[in-house]
Amino acid sequence: MLSRWKRIPLVMLPVVVAVAAHSIGLLNGFAWDDHYLVVHNASLHSLTNLFDWFFEPWASGATDAGGRAQNAHFWRPITQLSYALDWTISGGSPWFFHLTNIVIHALNTALVTWIGAHMFRKWGASKEAPLLALGGGLLFATHPVHTEAVYLITYRSTLLASAGTLGAILLHLRGRGRWSALALLLGLLAKEEALITIPLALCLDLSFRTPGRAWSEIARKYVLWVGVSTTYWLLHSALTGGAKLDFFAGQATDTVVFTMLKVLALDVRLLVFPHPLTPFYDWTIVPYAHHPFALEVGIGALLAGGGFALVARGIVKKELLSPKTALYLFFLFGLVPYSHIIPFFDVAGERFLYTPSTAFCLALPWMLHQSSRLPRRIWVPGVAILVGIFAVVSFSRGPDFQSTRTLLQATEEAYPDTYFANYELGRAYLRSNEPTRAIPEFQRAFT
Repeated sequence: MLSRWKRIPLVMLPVVVAVAAHSIGLLNGFAWDDHYLVVHNASLHSLTNLFDWFFEPWASGATDAGGRAQNAHFWRPITQLSYALDWTISGGSPWFFHLTNIVIHALNTALVTWIGAHMFRKWGASKEAPLLALGGGLLFATHPVHTEAVYLITYRSTLLASAGTLGAILLHLRGRGRWSALALLLGLLAKEEALITIPLALCLDLSFRTPGRAWSEIARKYVLWVGVSTTYWLLHSALTGGAKLDFFAGQATDTVVFTMLKVLALDVRLLVFPHPLTPFYDWTIVPYAHHPFALEVGIGALLAGGGFALVARGIVKKELLSPKTALYLFFLFGLVPYSHIIPFFDVAGERFLYTPSTAFCLALPWMLHQSSRLPRRIWVPGVAILVGIFAVVSFSRGPDFQSTRTLLQATEEAYPDTYFANYELGRAYLRSNEPTRAIPEFQRAFT
């Protein structure tokens, strides 16, 4: 493991790049759900309601009834606390909220870099570990799928949950069990997706396991995590209600499965080629898949089956997880909270890829390093060029999130036929007394 003084310069470049690539977000205002979740939620404008947030669902203090309903099955007191702190310190200035988001993303970038350095050393690349971790950290710092979570204050919950998950994994790998349990608890109290921390860490542990290491030794490391996760879920269930909105309401189970395989293909495409991007994947962008014969469904099935095939191959060879198998399963497990095992109102989202993208960002330099046909003088500049492209795309996307209207306009530009953006833009123009601009939007929405 790298010493403390060697770890600091290792993460400084990715952290600085993460801040620079998203710094334009400081010019943005509040957009979309930020209004009902923060601006018009008086309960978050001071710290006097601190204890209430730990005993009520997410958005309970919002004035918007629809917003309260669709968030009735979420419990995120730590995220609410962060909003209240920002409001108290800044007096409700949006730039301060955006600064906090950027800082959390920079922290997550540092955690990914540290985890990468540990992993690569464990996998036998001791000399190359710092360089490989640096590449992975820079990719994570700049990947365009992260812009949604960084630029929208609403999705700070994703950033904080990922910080809890990544922090818990890093502390777990370093043998700091109690501190890792605390990090996991904070992540869970920020957003439910942190529940996948245990399978993510287990993927890495199994890839490190040596023949002489007893299974009981690995199992003991998870006792505290299981206790924290179980207690959290019992409290979550007691304090929240069921889902009020479901993307697949009224659809058959096979439609849910086929559509989510289609979404898996979309997720992989967004990691490899992040264009076009949009925060709003409605049913016009991702139509229901009612049969398994669509191309995207087939690709998704192959991608899902690939994980099982890699595990089966290891079992046949009497091996545990190889590095590439561990990272691939890390990615698949990272998507489980958004697989609609538990219904909710979105089918896809770039923010859903925030934690799973860790696997892609670390796998790319690792696989390039392992390729005998690609020496360092070729793959290192290649990764650097990709980081540069990602940084430009992430920075240039910042103005799209300046306001609700700019966000909808950017969505409509990427997907002209999307019902959601056309309809909401029409409503926005009506609210600003621009009926001549609203009518064409409604016509596109309903044709």
